[in-house]
Amino acid sequence: MNLVVKITHALVGQVLAGVFVELGLSASVLTDRVWHPIHIPVVFRHSEIVADVVIFERVHGMEAKRATYNDRSVRQVRRARKTLLTQHAGFHDLFVPIGGAGASLGILVTGPFTLARPTSADLRARWRWLTGRSARASDPEFARYLATTLATTTFEGSQLESFRQLMECFARVLAGQGQAEKLAREAETLQEQLRDNRFVERMWTVARHMIDEGVWRSWQGPDQAGELAKMGLRRFPQRAMVGLLAPRDLEADPIDDLLRRDAFQRACVGLLKGRGGAIGGPIGDHGVMLLVDESGSARANTRLSDLGQRITALANEHGFRLHLGVSGPGTSPLVLPRRYQAALAAAERAFSQGASVLFADDRVRIPADNALGDLRRQLLRAVGEDPTLLAPRFERYLESVRVQCGYRVEPTRAHLEIGLEQVLEVLKAGGALGDRACSELRSTLEETSRQAATVSELSVAYQRALADVERALRRPREARQDQGIRRAVAYMRDHFDEPLSLARVARIAGFAPSYFSKLFAQNERVTFREYTQRLRIERAKRMLVSTKLSAERIGHLSGFRTRQRFHVIFRQLERVTPQQYRVRAAQARDR
Repeated sequence: MNLVVKITHALVGQVLAGVFVELGLSASVLTDRVWHPIHIPVVFRHSEIVADVVIFERVHGMEAKRATYNDRSVRQVRRARKTLLTQHAGFHDLFVPIGGAGASLGILVTGPFTLARPTSADLRARWRWLTGRSARASDPEFARYLATTLATTTFEGSQLESFRQLMECFARVLAGQGQAEKLAREAETLQEQLRDNRFVERMWTVARHMIDEGVWRSWQGPDQAGELAKMGLRRFPQRAMVGLLAPRDLEADPIDDLLRRDAFQRACVGLLKGRGGAIGGPIGDHGVMLLVDESGSARANTRLSDLGQRITALANEHGFRLHLGVSGPGTSPLVLPRRYQAALAAAERAFSQGASVLFADDRVRIPADNALGDLRRQLLRAVGEDPTLLAPRFERYLESVRVQCGYRVEPTRAHLEIGLEQVLEVLKAGGALGDRACSELRSTLEETSRQAATVSELSVAYQRALADVERALRRPREARQDQGIRRAVAYMRDHFDEPLSLARVARIAGFAPSYFSKLFAQNERVTFREYTQRLRIERAKRMLVSTKLSAERIGHLSGFRTRQRFHVIFRQLERVTPQQYRVRAAQARDR
């Protein structure tokens, strides 16, 4: 029996709503000052769940600024009755009117997204605006912001115009205008033009699943053939290759370095997509994995060699050396996750020996406790041999722990705690890190790991901690200064409602007052006094939004000794009075 499905505006609207899921974009419809959400995304980067960038604005009391921006954009759209591309805090949104020349039925709002990959200058400026602080790669909150920014959808070149046309098509569907079938065809064409927008993230997710002991088998069924084909694979991968990055410039700016690593990892996906027969994904911030659908033939070895040469050249273009590890022939009885582990071990050996490529011994078994102990000992040796070995050796340890613990959070947490604690003890005994630095690292890690709900999130927390250790070993003077400033900032954020003298905070940081004053201004790009004022105003903004306390009481609780001083500083920094800020924030919350 042939079923004929009538295409209606409602049906097309349901299908089009899936675009926001595919693109990882937030979308809402505004009608009569009421916001109706269509999609609120969960964004992933390197298997880590990260928040929408707007969340950071809420955390730092910037709701009123976004409310003002939204109000201004809505007024412009209603006045012009045409689509508006807007920008706020370095990100873009699209405001699309719903309805024709008559009364407006509402406004479709989608974003935030970007039009280009960020530079380190972009990130520093946005972070300064958002928090009043300098951006540091070692700051856990900035690291989350960086991950969120890198995971945000980017429309480059003609993609922005395709997306604009698609949203205008969606607005006509929501208004019930035009022929539904014609709109469906137009939307399908535009969606096809945007199909590859999130291809990098999709490939990374698939690659991560394929080396996961818990779920890799689900990709071998015939029902996944279509998905494999979309990734350019003829069949389930048989071989694994791992490349670990070594920086050519050890003095490079840490944020620039992270952006170049991300650019290299994304460029690898572009290379693989153009060639077919392989997919790839990131290994934290320090490498890539490649999964190839050939087995043990001579042709496979030739393809692997050619692929290795190409990604090595790509790494060189981005300012890195690449050390490769390659798994053995796919004719052996190993499953892909084990081949990946074997390739990772070979890459770590290549890294430590300075070799371009080494082939793996496929005789790899599920690690036992004594094997994990051996990996911990290798990790400790890296402390004395070469700090750049810490990250790749920890990656091997991390992978082995995850396998042995069956990807369960608590057992994994216990093993990772043991591994890092032993590293810190060796560093402390050798004088490379002091008691205070070790204590601060433990404290930061305890906070971030406690928030981890999955093994992936836990892994990211420990990878960042090891990156901090590596920086401290490679650049001890800068690390000591950075730790001192972080210690001072943490103290100021905890005690801003008390009298804060420069001498008192300098003592907390471990520096003489005059040197601390100069170092603080150098790092934070504002004076100690200006930073203290910003902290207090941030606190006041949060209280204005979340409490009904009087402005005078809020000023006192925020560290201002007089009502007049509070109002003067608030108006200087925010360009509005405390009461005006409270009203605007309430309006934003009601939407």
